[in-house]
Amino acid sequence: MKLKEGIANLTDSVKEYIKLQIDIAKLTAMEKGTQIFNLLITMMISFILGAMFLFFLMVGFVIWYGSMYNNYITPILIILGFIVLLTILFIFFRKKIIIPNIIQSLSEILFKDDDFLDEDDEVQVVE
Repeated sequence: MKLKEGIANLTDSVKEYIKLQIDIAKLTAMEKGTQIFNLLITMMISFILGAMFLFFLMVGFVIWYGSMYNNYITPILIILGFIVLLTILFIFFRKKIIIPNIIQSLSEILFKDDDFLDEDDEVQVVE
């Protein structure tokens, strides 16, 4: 009789353990998904704010240069050259600077150590 009760308790404990492991996996996936979403939103907002800053800086330069020298074509061509230079630099350095940083950020989120117990913690068995 005790053997059957022990096996029944063991079966219930294994079922509960599997359920808890599935719940932990779901929570971990949700946490990592949230962190990746946060990273992407932060990168998009930073890019948009940087682009807006450059846009207003360029418009201000065109207005200033045009009013100082009474010529609005030259500053527009200077800004166009600056944009072409930025585009060329982006194309050449995207594989060396930009993509590795994105991969590093994502890998830190996905592969960081997620031990729920520290080495010093002990597992307590509830009877």
